[in-house]
Amino acid sequence: IIEVGVGEWFIVALDSEGSIHTLGSNEFGELGTGDLESWIYPYHIVELNRWFIENVFVGSNFVISLGRKKTHLKDPKEWSRSPLKAK
Repeated sequence: IIEVGVGEWFIVALDSEGSIHTLGSNEFGELGTGDLESWIYPYHIVELNRWFIENVFVGSNFVISLGRKKTHLKDPKEWSRSPLKAK
C-alpha cells in the first residue's frame, strides 16, 4: 500500500500495482462496489483493472482517482508484422 485516503466513514488504499481497495461505510456509494453495502474487509475495485491508478483524492463521501490506461501492446513495428487473432 503506497497511499491511503480517509473519508468520513470509509478508507481507500492504493497499492503499488495501481489498484484501489476500499472498506467502511458505503451510504453514498463511495466504496465503488456498485451497491450501498458497507464492507468490513478491503474490496478490490476490479472495474478499474484496465487502469493504473496513480493518485486518489478522498472527500467526506466521495473518491476521485487519477491514472492511465494499462497497455500490453508490443512494439508497433513488431505488432504490425503479427496477424490479429479473433477471440
